[in-house]
Amino acid sequence: MSTIKFDQRLYQENLILKKVLQVTIFHPQDPNDPLSKLSQSSDYTYLVSANRELQKFPGIKTLLEKKTLFDSIFSEILSQPKRYGLVYLKDCYCSNLAEKDKAVNKDFGELLEFILEMTINYTSILTLNPDMFPEILPANNSYDGIELSAFRFVHMFEQNGYSIGFMSELNKQLRAMDEDSFNQVYENIFGQIRYKFQKELTVFDVKAYDLLDSMSAILNQSDEIKELFINLKYQGAVWIPGPGGINLTKGIGSCTGDMLESQSVLGPFFSISFLPCTLNLKGDERFMKVIEKAEIELKQAKNQNQYNKIANNLQDMHKKYIQSLNNLFKTLLKGKNVREQVMRFLAACVVSNTPRAKLGHSLVSNSMKSSLNQISSDSFCITAQYLMFELCVPFLDLSKDLWKKVDPTYLPSGQRIDLTDETPICANKQFKQALKFPKEYGTISEFYFMELEMIHFGLMHSVRKYLDIRKMIERLQTEKKAISHDQSMVQKYDNELSILKPFRIAYELVLTDNNLAKQVEKFYQLHMRLMKEWGRFDEKKVKLSEDPGIFCHLPENFMQDMIDVISEIIKVNIQGYKAFNIETILDATEFCLALLRTEAEVITNPYIKAKALELIAIFHQADQKKELIQQMGRSQIVTNALMETVIKFYVDIEFAGSSMFYTKFQYRHDCSTIFQRFWTQDLFRQKVREMVGSPIFERFLNSLINDMTFCLEEGLVKLKKIKEHENRVEREGESKLTKEDHDNHKQNKQICRANFQLAGECIWNAKQLSDWCKKIFDNEAFAERIAQTLNFVLKSIVGPDGSQTTIKNPEKVAFKPMALLQDLAVIYSNLSEIDHFCKAVVRDDRSFSTDNFNQALRRLKINRASENLTEFEKFVQLIPKYTQQEAELEEILGNDAPEEFLCLLTYKLMKDPVRLPTSGNICDRSTMQRILLNDEHDPFNRSPLKFDQLIEEHELRARIENWIRQKLAGEETDEDKRLKSLQENQPMASPDKKLDEEMKMEVDDDYSSAFFDDNQIMQLRGGANNSQNDVDMFSQNTLSNFMARGDRFGKDYQE
Repeated sequence: MSTIKFDQRLYQENLILKKVLQVTIFHPQDPNDPLSKLSQSSDYTYLVSANRELQKFPGIKTLLEKKTLFDSIFSEILSQPKRYGLVYLKDCYCSNLAEKDKAVNKDFGELLEFILEMTINYTSILTLNPDMFPEILPANNSYDGIELSAFRFVHMFEQNGYSIGFMSELNKQLRAMDEDSFNQVYENIFGQIRYKFQKELTVFDVKAYDLLDSMSAILNQSDEIKELFINLKYQGAVWIPGPGGINLTKGIGSCTGDMLESQSVLGPFFSISFLPCTLNLKGDERFMKVIEKAEIELKQAKNQNQYNKIANNLQDMHKKYIQSLNNLFKTLLKGKNVREQVMRFLAACVVSNTPRAKLGHSLVSNSMKSSLNQISSDSFCITAQYLMFELCVPFLDLSKDLWKKVDPTYLPSGQRIDLTDETPICANKQFKQALKFPKEYGTISEFYFMELEMIHFGLMHSVRKYLDIRKMIERLQTEKKAISHDQSMVQKYDNELSILKPFRIAYELVLTDNNLAKQVEKFYQLHMRLMKEWGRFDEKKVKLSEDPGIFCHLPENFMQDMIDVISEIIKVNIQGYKAFNIETILDATEFCLALLRTEAEVITNPYIKAKALELIAIFHQADQKKELIQQMGRSQIVTNALMETVIKFYVDIEFAGSSMFYTKFQYRHDCSTIFQRFWTQDLFRQKVREMVGSPIFERFLNSLINDMTFCLEEGLVKLKKIKEHENRVEREGESKLTKEDHDNHKQNKQICRANFQLAGECIWNAKQLSDWCKKIFDNEAFAERIAQTLNFVLKSIVGPDGSQTTIKNPEKVAFKPMALLQDLAVIYSNLSEIDHFCKAVVRDDRSFSTDNFNQALRRLKINRASENLTEFEKFVQLIPKYTQQEAELEEILGNDAPEEFLCLLTYKLMKDPVRLPTSGNICDRSTMQRILLNDEHDPFNRSPLKFDQLIEEHELRARIENWIRQKLAGEETDEDKRLKSLQENQPMASPDKKLDEEMKMEVDDDYSSAFFDDNQIMQLRGGANNSQNDVDMFSQNTLSNFMARGDRFGKDYQE
């Protein structure tokens, strides 16, 4: 121990060394040091060699007089074992700055400045000569030279983050000493960080955030460092890889998604998420570790709220990572010389993954496809989509004008992303016009369209894959339950379920994230605004312009993806529709209405309109508490346009082609979902009433009756087949039935269930309309149609053959006979005030029976049905009255009506005859109304024909009414008198001049020429070789053909 007493200032400077360098050059028990008691000896290291060196200069007043002492100090401290040299020097630098700011040290500024300089000098020496001093890292000798220094820097960034001041000063020093070595250091730093993201780090590692933040800070130092990063070629990595590992300096078309993910400089930074980095069912090792850790945390939840909270915490980890990645990209985009390369990389994320849209999403089939080797993983794509959204955030605020800078011609220009082969919104080439493109586009346009396409190629594929995983799990669980007696098969199913489980957890964590829902909501609010702007939305008509304009150049997924994404998030998010704000739901509903009402020439794919309607239905299907319906009245557009739009869609889907025959029922199911919600509100009921009498509403009612009839008949047919199968099982046993028998039985049950579900919706609709809109049934054609359908169903349930519909567990096929019977009774009761309907009920030769109504009434009383039972009983009591009236009328009128008074299609007495303008034939108006509602063609010659083109036959109608009046009065009719006159060759005055002319005409009129060839016309004229019997027989055959045609047209729904 030294006994030399130094100047008081040296002891004060030693205190500075303790605080800044954590060292002392005086012995801790030095009696001459008056400040030794101010700090614990464990807080610093006593430097023996430095103390000996100091003893050589007993007369110095300050350490700065012998600056070589600092070489001894730094050399000795860096030579200490178990020392992280770079971390130590960085900490010294930070401590130095802290001490300089203290007023108590104002007299030691020069010393602190010199120590700061020495700290940077020795850091530079340690960087360029990593073997000069002993280090803990690395534990093995896998690194040496500059690579070893880079390794130590990366470790420092992981443990302590990035000190901007320290690294800035070091960079200046390194560059001044050896610029080539400086570049090599940072190339290796970037390369080793990239390797860690590629092989080691996961979303659970805080190090991942720290390293990204460190990289952002490094790159923010200068444009030269940014260029160094862009041009990195560490272990074969390049900026945008092409075939053979070359760097694509121009085009990006030959870069595949898997190459971009594994070989590009930035690719590994997109692998941090909860999703797998492989596309098959095996999963990579890092993914399995992440999911195991996530599952452990989720299992700690004791209830749903705790589970949601834990899941939110996990999701926030990924959000934090995305924010760090976003900062990295924003830093790169600030570099004037590298911005273009960064934009090329973002574009490559989209272009290289376009095959994902056509790949499909089935895990099982995808795991067998070689095309998986050409696309990026779901982890890469979801991270890219999140990142691109963050880049869009600055212009998503609709209250500002930045969003108006989005140029719709960006994508059609093909300047960076060429998707011109995609099907456009408007595929009518006659509307397509050449566009003028600017020389360059701003980043706002680029980011907007890149995010749109990344959602299309990335997010949508992941969402559908998740739904496929859920279906697979549900199917396996169902099948496992069915074979629970076979332990070997149970084990097999358990293995398959265990493979799927990690994938389910992973996709749920990502896709149920409320952060994702909010991102989608904010982005698509802008998207809807732009679509309206570009489509010149007419608020009064609630439709886009008839001139498609830019829509001839934009891909149709611009419309469809928004609908699909919102729909799927509602399905997978635990909050359902509440994942979105009510204003967003109203905006989306209005936008969907605009799509539905826009002309087919503008939006050529009818599927887009069908999906728009489906989204409106999904909003309300997810609203179990029926809270959303109250908010819809806030929108004037929804109030005025919803009912008309949905009713028109219900009709229009009928004519979408034969291939859509069964598909239309799915979309009409969506219509019924909307009806069931909105028809409970007086405001929307009134909108329906206002449509009564319009052609579109008549066609709607016709379609509704058609659907109800078809679904009920199909359901009953399958019900009988199910009954036959059950009877056969009872007779022969299960073992006697083949696999084909079981498969057919299963299919019959599925079809039966679907038909009865749809039929139930149609009946509910009809029941509602018969209650508060019964005026629409006060029409002979509709009264007859609905009466025939109701009678048929009633007969099937309570008639003599009703036992054929009695099966085991009918509720499993959605067949609820008592509920159906109650609904029928309500409709009968509601329409009992309409005379047309009551007469049509008893006039139905096919299904009407008084016994059916009496039997139905008995069953309802036994089951104590309360709804409209009294009114139904009154209706049943009226049936004998109408039956008697019809019988008396038929007896009076008889079957001897003049042939010209009969409808050519039904061969029934006409009440309102009309002439068909093209064929010239005359039919009853009600018959033609029923036919033209289904098919707007003349049934005789197939010429186009509208209902309003029918020509009224006033004179013929007057003759028919006069004939009926005379028959009811028991008088001899004018037609009988004229017939007698002709037979007695005594001409009498015709009822009108026109009839006289017709009587003089030959038989070859339009009627004959439409149905007979020339030889047959000669027969009718009484040719020489034809007897009267031949003519009569031919006429009878012709009338039989007419009657057959009448049957076919009357039962069009059976075809």
